[in-house]
Amino acid sequence: MPIKIEELQILQQLKTSADNVRSQFEPTWKTIARSIDPSELRMLEPSKPGEASMQDFNKMYDTTGLESSVLFADGLQAYACGRSLDWFRIQPEDKNLVKTDKQKEYFQNCERHMMNQLNRSNFYDCCSAFFERGVNFATAIMLRLEDVRHERPMYVNLPLASCSLMANRYNEVDTLFRTFWLPVSEAVQEYGIDRLPSAETNEWQLSPNRLVQFNEYCGPVGRCKLSLEGDGAYCNVIWCESDTTHTVIEELLDSKPFFVWRYQNDPNGTPYGVKAPGWIYSPASRQLQSQLSDTIRISQMQGRPPIKATRGLEVNFTPNGITEVGPGEDFQPQPVTGDRSAMLDSINRFQTQIKSGYYVDFFLALMSHIEQTKTASEAYLLQDEKSAIMSTFFSKLASDFIEPLLEDLWASEIKYGRLPQAPPELQDINVRIDFKSPLASQQRRAHALSPTKQWLSEMLQIAQVAPSVTDVLNLDEYARMSGEYYEVDQRVMNSQKVVDQTRQAELQAQAQQQNMENQISQAQAGADVYAKTSKAPEKGSQAEQTVQQANKQGGR
Repeated sequence: MPIKIEELQILQQLKTSADNVRSQFEPTWKTIARSIDPSELRMLEPSKPGEASMQDFNKMYDTTGLESSVLFADGLQAYACGRSLDWFRIQPEDKNLVKTDKQKEYFQNCERHMMNQLNRSNFYDCCSAFFERGVNFATAIMLRLEDVRHERPMYVNLPLASCSLMANRYNEVDTLFRTFWLPVSEAVQEYGIDRLPSAETNEWQLSPNRLVQFNEYCGPVGRCKLSLEGDGAYCNVIWCESDTTHTVIEELLDSKPFFVWRYQNDPNGTPYGVKAPGWIYSPASRQLQSQLSDTIRISQMQGRPPIKATRGLEVNFTPNGITEVGPGEDFQPQPVTGDRSAMLDSINRFQTQIKSGYYVDFFLALMSHIEQTKTASEAYLLQDEKSAIMSTFFSKLASDFIEPLLEDLWASEIKYGRLPQAPPELQDINVRIDFKSPLASQQRRAHALSPTKQWLSEMLQIAQVAPSVTDVLNLDEYARMSGEYYEVDQRVMNSQKVVDQTRQAELQAQAQQQNMENQISQAQAGADVYAKTSKAPEKGSQAEQTVQQANKQGGR
């Protein structure tokens, strides 16, 4: 049953309400864009594609904020979900179900298939801009589309100005309104000419590139009861802005096809994020622009100070130029006031604050750019400390964006029948997709392994004065635990069975060596006794006389 006009009007009212909430954040977003990245102002101005003008960077004297946000986005992608990373694992909820090599191979094939699908899509191309918007504006939105022709998912970063969000009572974003434009020829191909308003399709062949505005609603079934038949948890409705009496698309979906990352949830309950580095350090960036502009102006004035000269006197400003002055005429440079060194110190302080807020030193440490000034252990300690500090926002990124995206990809591949064929015993089981990236692993290691390292170090120090304390230590378990958190390749770590066999062989070799040494020692002792007892007595000694007497008595 198609959606009724009254129901479509309710959707329009919901969109208006959501737009009003978004408008409260637009002034803050524009302020951040002007001070951090002016190019994002186009994203904050609702307009047709191609009509927004490029922003002027001429008044941007310092790019610390822009460079820091770009480094943050690139570093986060490189160490969280980079194209070359093996950054997630697929396994059943019950690990005991995987017992045979064939079952393990199935999940490995599923992982490779999903990796290949992401590589074939534009996901990695969209990630950097998505992360940059999230860290600057505290809110980033990505939409998943289905490229049926090429059998792959495709992703789109949505401008904040064209989207409005709604959240449920648990402050989880579950509803998206968006406005978008399509060339009429593409709209005809995508939706069919019968589904479009006649006012938009009349003689469309004469102007196939004319843009048509559409509105889209995607929200849970319970948000707004619509006359849609079938099964599905989410409603997806598209209608043309020029005709609000009927819809272009109306369908039910198993899951929401959009993903929203909020740096921190708004305590006031709005569906938008707050307190991202862009929010916090935008004032510092604005002050930095002002101070650097003043510093440049002072430097220019010091290099070419104002001149006080007799009226009508033409001063020659060319290098080594000569100015002829007559009687009563004169000119002289005027002093320029301003403490340039103090302003440079202030500029350096603001730059340091901004870099710290965007975790620049952490990502530089990951890329080993600080090894020239720090030892390897110091650099590694810095990585662990910063990864622990970043765990709050990074866990939010994983729960808001990465994990839902992987679960959606899994459901989409099942829907279109593109996953490898599962063994009969693994069909219809609950599957868990674990996010495993170098950055996530480093955070787990920092939280779990660092306390154990500290405790072990203290115990080994105590053992120097009380050796018996080592009886408490189980270094075998520590080696395996650290290998697990460092994700050591299992091929370089012996199993417990091999370790037991090796130690048993060493004990046997030691026993054989000890036995051989004992035999050699006994033989040597026997040789010494024999040498002492078989030695002839010295001539003329009492022993010789005794022996001779014994021999005579024996001869009788």
